[in-house]
Amino acid sequence: MKNEDEILEVWATLRDALRKLRGQNQFRGNEEHLIELRQIRLYQEPRAGHLSSTVFIIHLTARMDDLWAERFPGKEVLRVNEFDGGWLAWLTAIVDACRGAHYAHTNSSTADYRRAETPKT
Repeated sequence: MKNEDEILEVWATLRDALRKLRGQNQFRGNEEHLIELRQIRLYQEPRAGHLSSTVFIIHLTARMDDLWAERFPGKEVLRVNEFDGGWLAWLTAIVDACRGAHYAHTNSSTADYRRAETPKT
C-alpha cells in the first residue's frame, strides 16, 4: 500500500507540473492519466497541418529519479537520470517534443500576418 501512495504522490507532482507548463503556454497537447496502468500519455500536437500519431508514455514509479518515458512510434526511451536538470528538465524535454507549431497571438490589425500580401512586380 505504501508503494501505491508513493506512486500517487509522483503522479500528483507530474500533474501539477503539467498544469503549470500549460499555464505558461509551454504545453497545449492532450494528456491521458491512466493511473491504474501507472501511465501518463502525452500526445504530440499536429504540426504544419499534419496530424500526428506520436505519443509519449510516462511510466509512473515510486521515486521521481526512476521515472522513464517512451515514444511511440519509434521506441525512444527517455530516463530522468539521463538529464542533468532532474525530473523537471526531463518533463520539459518531453513537452518540447510534443509541442506543435508556434501560434501568433495578437489582436493588432497591423501585425504582419494580418496584412494583405501585395503582389510584387
